[in-house]
Amino acid sequence: MMILLIYSATYVPFETAFIENPSASAAVFEMIVTVYFICDVLINFISAYETNDKNIEFRFSQIAQNYLYSWFLLDAFSCVPF
Repeated sequence: MMILLIYSATYVPFETAFIENPSASAAVFEMIVTVYFICDVLINFISAYETNDKNIEFRFSQIAQNYLYSWFLLDAFSCVPF
């Protein structure tokens, strides 16, 4: 995940600024990266988290609510292909 984040932070702005027509392989790789980030958002909806009182929360409704109120908007925005 960290490698894909570094890739997205470095290559995507470069491609946007300087490359008019990316190659087919680059476009396919971009789609794979986007799908990976979308899968990460879906996994975050079912991943347990640690509460403030150091307990692990396993209830899906609480996990989803916590994610929606914390990182969901930023993660969802980052998954939108441009």
